[in-house]
Amino acid sequence: MMFGKPSVYAVAVLLCVKTTLGCGAGVADVPEAEGGSAGSAEGGAGEQAPGGANGQDQGGADAGGNAAGMAGGNAGRGGAGGQGGVPAGMGGTSSGMGGTSSGMGGTSSGMGGTAAANPYNLPTNRPLLIQPLGDSITEGKGTDQEASYRRPLWKKLKAAGYNVDFVGSRKVQLGDAPPFFKDYDPDHEGHYGWRLSEIIRPENIEAWLKLYTPDVALVHLGTNDSDGGAPALLANTETLVKKLRADNPAVVILLAQLIQPGPVGQSFNSMLPGLAQRLTTPMSPILVVNQAQGFTTADTIDGIHPNPMGQEKMATKWFASLATFLPKP
Repeated sequence: MMFGKPSVYAVAVLLCVKTTLGCGAGVADVPEAEGGSAGSAEGGAGEQAPGGANGQDQGGADAGGNAAGMAGGNAGRGGAGGQGGVPAGMGGTSSGMGGTSSGMGGTSSGMGGTAAANPYNLPTNRPLLIQPLGDSITEGKGTDQEASYRRPLWKKLKAAGYNVDFVGSRKVQLGDAPPFFKDYDPDHEGHYGWRLSEIIRPENIEAWLKLYTPDVALVHLGTNDSDGGAPALLANTETLVKKLRADNPAVVILLAQLIQPGPVGQSFNSMLPGLAQRLTTPMSPILVVNQAQGFTTADTIDGIHPNPMGQEKMATKWFASLATFLPKP
């Protein structure tokens, strides 16, 4: 289901304090960690959550508080995590009453911690518009084996109670085949065999964005661009970011490190966190989702396209990253 293009968008600028509020591009490598409160009432070890700033999921507070057991826990999207946050293991203040440990604006309560309910101030008066944007890995085929990650991701989001709507100019899959399953939102912006260099052409991405304006973009692109080299792939990704922001200056962008990358894809994957760090802003954060980690040929049908097990793996990682910032259901 796809809502029409909203006429007004509320753009909230998030203030970022470098030493406490980690404002860089988080890297969501650990699907088990979904943010939220980490400190326990007894001051035990806090759970690891995705890093709020430039990090590689080094987690929020490793210790839920001090020995008095009055810890603040890790809040929001992970308080420490990489550069720009406080060091890991500093979940609460030395007073034992908890401090702030927010990735992008969440606060700790000091009595177990409370997660930021909506760290990027996304709209809460309507469904959030999520754009699955990519190539064949996003589009899939109209069969029971290649529904794409979109189906299990939709099911996870709805089961968790999130108010979301997938958007895109397409509902069908390869060869204009209708989706095999009818139990998920089929809207998407996946284009089988397309290169990123084709996606960013004005007659494509800019035309599609006239139909809808995503609040969140899930981008897995670059698999078909190997002959251009990693620098060209990074430059085209930057162009895509600019075009998404021209449509919505407050869009949250999730950039995937490619599954089953070749040599160019491997270089692209290694360079993507640096690009995200450079381009991220408080108004429009960029999160890197390491879809490559733990993904093997056993998760594919043909060495490239995910089978149901691979689709589930991708959906789990997308969901883990989304759950760190979507407004709580």
